[in-house]
Formats: sequence, structure tokens, C-alpha cells
Amino acid sequence: MDEGSSYPSRCNVATGLCESTGTAGATAGDDCEDEFDCEDDGFCISTDDPDGPASLRDGYCIRLGCNEGPTPENPSDLRCADGDVCNQSLFDLPGGVCTDGCTLGAETTAAQRVGAAGGNPGCDAGEACFWDGVHGTADDLNGSCYPGNYNEVPAYNVGALCDDDSDCYSPFGLGRCLFGEGNSLGDRVGGGVCAISGCGQSMAGIGLRAEDGVVPVPDPNQVCQTATGSMGMNNDVCVGFSETQTFCVSGCTAATDCPAGYACTNLGSALSPLNLCWPACSVDSDCRSGARCLDERREMCDPMTDTCFCTDAAPRPDAGVTPRDAGTDAPSVPDAAAAPDAFEAPDAFLESPDATAG
Repeated sequence: MDEGSSYPSRCNVATGLCESTGTAGATAGDDCEDEFDCEDDGFCISTDDPDGPASLRDGYCIRLGCNEGPTPENPSDLRCADGDVCNQSLFDLPGGVCTDGCTLGAETTAAQRVGAAGGNPGCDAGEACFWDGVHGTADDLNGSCYPGNYNEVPAYNVGALCDDDSDCYSPFGLGRCLFGEGNSLGDRVGGGVCAISGCGQSMAGIGLRAEDGVVPVPDPNQVCQTATGSMGMNNDVCVGFSETQTFCVSGCTAATDCPAGYACTNLGSALSPLNLCWPACSVDSDCRSGARCLDERREMCDPMTDTCFCTDAAPRPDAGVTPRDAGTDAPSVPDAAAAPDAFEAPDAFLESPDATAG
């Protein structure tokens, strides 16, 4: 509620943003307990999870609604402070978010790129550098420091079954478990699948430095192992899940290329197919030989109205779900940075993602 100009927080009806008086000298990325520890008009994001990222347990200052400077369409000057960047893609929000700035690809050693002690040298410990959605390789700052997924998984495993991010190979802190534990679709078919976020960041110069042997990709500017998929039979592909979110996921030619219970589903079109290992199916041919694609009533699937599964899919044993009571809601699309709930991407059933890199 706006308590007037003397209240610490107030609504600016012209910009639609909440304004507050913060701490002099504070900047994006600083530790915080609340917004008043941050810069003017800042916001403090944090987690109480003892296993959560250290930088979020300590609080992380941001500022919403930034821009790259005045334009004819928007005369307001909402640029971030020096050393910060206005990220247009990390949180999947309208408008930008001021974050602590960094340089993509500054990791010069294998230990910085992959492993539990990894991280971007321009960021705090355990933080990755996520492309800001605007700047390119010629810019000193083109990314945002934010907690990454750094773990001990040593080898590329896109398409492998997983419960959470810690099960997935995570170069540059970008490994993700799609449809992981707690997601209704993943629980229904026995688990999630490993992916790597930010594969579309190749436009900003991020790559796995294949010449250093980090991962055998044909193009060092691509995150996906596009020549031979992780299941050994199919090509992986960089897919646009939204305008700002891209994930390297497992492609397929048949369900046998995918984990047990998963379908090989065409999420493109008849003229432009995009066959991906997916927890839901549309037709019987998406499933393994002998399995059928049925809805939760075990009736013929209508992909326009039903969420359907291959009949060989087995629910996760500890998920407390059965074929008749799970999987009818839409999956939650993970965001590129595993942000807190307030900044997660909206739920969406990804019927037609776009292939963004080959």
C-alpha cells in the first residue's frame, strides 16, 4: 500500500514501479536482508533453504524495471549503476533487472567451467555468468552474476534421467533437470531429463571450448552436443522454450532413443518436425513398440484436449501418484537461472518450441 511520499516504499503511478529509499552506495548483487539494504528502488531476493545457493541465503540485491537509457518510446532513464547490467532475459520478466555484471566466457580453466568449485571469476563463489540478452562479445560486461549449478557430474548427459539439477552435467553452471522431482509430468513417467540451459547464448560468445576437451562439441560456440546425442543414437538440439529461454535437450528418431517411459514426440509440425524426448505423447507411434498413447482414463488420446502418456510409463515410486491421478496439469518451465519462486517462468505446455541452434 502506498503510504505517501514519507513512507519507505511507495508506488510511482507513472512508471508502475515500487519506489523505496535504500542504502547509499549499495549496488546490485550486494548481500541484503530486505530492500532497504539495497540501492534506491531495489529489491532483495533470498532463500531460507539451508541447501540453497549461498549468495541467495545471504540475500541478493536487484532493481526491477531498468533500461539501457532513454528512448523516444520511453524517455525515462533507468540505467543500472556502473558495473551492473540490465538483464533482459534472466528472470523472464517484462522489462530489465539490474544485476551484478560479468563477462561471458571469462572462465579460463576447466575447474572454473565444470565441477563443484566452478564459477565465473568475475562473480562471487558459486555464481555463473548468464547472458544479459542484449550485449555481445565486444562488450566488457555482457552477463549477470547469479547462482549456478556446480556439481561433481563429470560427463555430458543431456537426456539422462534425473531427480534434480545436481544429477546433470553442468558446464558453466548451466545444467538443469527438466520435469524433475515434484513436477507432475516427470513424477508420472518416473523422473526428469537432464538439459543444459542457455544454449542460445552462443550468440554472445559462450562455448564449451572443445579445443580444451571440456566436451566434444563440433562447434565451440555451441553448448549442445549436436553431432551425437547423449543416448549415443540421436542429435541433441537447442530449443527455445520462450523468447528468452533456451535449453539443450535430447532429440530422437524413436522412443527407444529416450529414457524408459518417455515418448519421442513431435513438438514442431508435419512440415517442420522437432522430435524430442518428452514425458507426454500425442499418438501411439510416439511410444515404444507394444505401448500405446492413452489419456488418464486409459482411453484414446486427443492431444488437443488431453495430456497423454505411453502405457509403459511407470510413475516415480515415491511420488504418490498413479496413472489415473497424475500428469493432467501443465509442466512448470524452469528458468535459465533457477530463480526463486517470485521470478520463475509462468507455467506453460510447450507444444511448439522453436529450434534455435543445430
